[in-house]
Amino acid sequence: MTKKAAPKKAASKPSTKGPKSASVRTKTKALSPLIAQTIENAIAGHKQTGMDALEAIAQNRRSIAESFFDIANDLTVLRRKEVYAAMGHEKFDAVIPLTGFSRTTVFALLKLPQYYTRRTAVALGSEKSNALIRLVNATPEEDDAETLARQDAIIAGKRISEMTAEEIDQAARDALPIEKKKKLPGEKEAHTTRVLVQKQLAMLGADVRVKRVKGKWMAIVEMPVERALKLTAKR
Repeated sequence: MTKKAAPKKAASKPSTKGPKSASVRTKTKALSPLIAQTIENAIAGHKQTGMDALEAIAQNRRSIAESFFDIANDLTVLRRKEVYAAMGHEKFDAVIPLTGFSRTTVFALLKLPQYYTRRTAVALGSEKSNALIRLVNATPEEDDAETLARQDAIIAGKRISEMTAEEIDQAARDALPIEKKKKLPGEKEAHTTRVLVQKQLAMLGADVRVKRVKGKWMAIVEMPVERALKLTAKR
C-alpha cells in the first residue's frame, strides 16, 4: 500500500494593502478604519493642494510681471503647515527651492497679500509694492500701504505714481532712526568719493551728493553755471 500524501496547507493569501507610512501608521494605529482612512484622505488632499500650488507657480513665472500677486497667494498656500507636511517636508524652507525663487524673493512676495488687494499691488508693481511696505514700517505714523497707494499720496514732494521703487526706498531709509539704518552695498565708498569731490570743487561753490539709482551709486553735482565754465577754462 502506498501512503497517501499529507494534504498541503493552503497558502496564505498575500496582503493587497500597501504599506502605510510610519507617520500615518503611528497616528492611526488605535483608530477605527473609517477614521484612519479619513486622516489618510486629508493628508493626500493637502499634498495635492501643495503640488497644485507648485504647478501654478511654475506657470505664472512666465508672466511674473502681471502674475506676481497670484504667485504670492500660491506661496501662502504652500506656507501652511498641513500642506508642506503632507508633501513630506518638516519646514516651509524646504519647499522654497522647489518654487524656483530665492528665499528673499519668496518672503517679499508673501508680504503682499497682507498689505494689498490684488488690483492695487498689480497697479504698483512688485518692487514699488514692497518699497511702500518698507516705508510704512519705517514711519511712526499709523499708515496703511493700500490706502496710501489708492490715494496716490505725496511722499518726499512727489506722488507715489511718479516715484520709482528706489525713491520710495530712499524715503523709507530717511524715515528710519540713525541707529536702525543699514548700510547699502557700496554706500560707504560712495560717500567717501562724495567728500573728495566736494573738496576739489569747493572753490567753485559746488554741492555734491550721492544717490542710488537702479542698483548703482550716482554722484550729482550742482553749481552755478558761470562757475562751471571755469572747469572748461582749465583745460
